[in-house]
Amino acid sequence: MRITLQSDHIAFADAVARRRQADAVGRGYKEANNAPTDYEKALALHIQGARCECAAYLCYRPVGWNLYQSAKPDLGGFIDVKGIESAHHCLVVQKAKLRTDRAYLLVLADPHPSYVLLGWEWGGSCTRQKYWRDPVGNRPAFFVPQNDTLFHRDPRDLLDILRYRQQHKESA
Repeated sequence: MRITLQSDHIAFADAVARRRQADAVGRGYKEANNAPTDYEKALALHIQGARCECAAYLCYRPVGWNLYQSAKPDLGGFIDVKGIESAHHCLVVQKAKLRTDRAYLLVLADPHPSYVLLGWEWGGSCTRQKYWRDPVGNRPAFFVPQNDTLFHRDPRDLLDILRYRQQHKESA
């Protein structure tokens, strides 16, 4: 599924990213998992993440988008968006943040302003030992490759799950 962000979408996502970065600095949050400590590089990661979330939001609306509370799922009460900038990157889920009841959606910026919703998986399926790696050192996580047989859930399926939850007043 391909989504092209319009200028107003980009401006909104970038404003969200700037606020997230400012909130992180203002609250004295320490960078984790080898995230950049340089303000501009950290902001660039927030921008990529917010733009990927925006693309998913546009695909799945009407759905709630959790803009500023990092402990909550990004969309619909159960979807966490994982943005990547290269088609060969994996779905990466940190062990400390992994929730088995969440759907992890992989979104590719290909190239900006075009975004591709590649696929998704339930958190519980991401915890297989074969995915546990530490390729850069001091940043272990679950790395689910896109070509793995596990990672073949169509992003359209999430729309069906969202609609079902909305109709049944579940966390959507």
